Amino acid sequence: MKFLSFLLLIVVGFFFFLGAKAQEPTTRLYLVPAETTMDVDEEQVVKVILETEESITSLKAYLTFDPSVLAVASIEAVKETFSYWWESEDGGGMVKLQASEPSPGVSGTTEIARFTMKGIREGASSLSFHDSSLALSKTDENLLDVEQLFLGSVTIERGQTPGISILPSAIVVFSLLTLVFFGAFILFKARFAKKEGI
Repeated sequence: MKFLSFLLLIVVGFFFFLGAKAQEPTTRLYLVPAETTMDVDEEQVVKVILETEESITSLKAYLTFDPSVLAVASIEAVKETFSYWWESEDGGGMVKLQASEPSPGVSGTTEIARFTMKGIREGASSLSFHDSSLALSKTDENLLDVEQLFLGSVTIERGQTPGISILPSAIVVFSLLTLVFFGAFILFKARFAKKEGI
């Protein structure tokens, strides 16, 4: 009896495992690198990767970020992956990517686009896919579960903050050096005059 209960438990656990595996998303988007640290004014290239077991014919990937910390310097669509691009632009705090590929579509793991970020000021920003993002199959079924997508993050640490000039500091240093040399010159002149008077 105990053996039958144990066997039944194993069978139920096995089917539960299979059901859990079946619910895992087969299509996802992620970033490479997912996390990075930059300096102010430094640029970093980020790749957008599509991973799918089923064929995708249409893709919409909207990626949000904090525009007070980051700026997008450029966006490059990989046309070898998707032949037709309807959108590849910076929407002010959002990288907008929309593309399509005729049947049989795109499958496997492939780079779909890359964009160059630039640090504006010290701080941190998440990189996350907007809820409107989707990946359509040949039957127009959305295979992308946005809640299951991996988030990225960028930290801006060092570097000169834009808008702050180093000119005032240079002027202060120059002024101090001038005063030092002028003072030394006065002392030297006074001692030389004293020696001539003797």
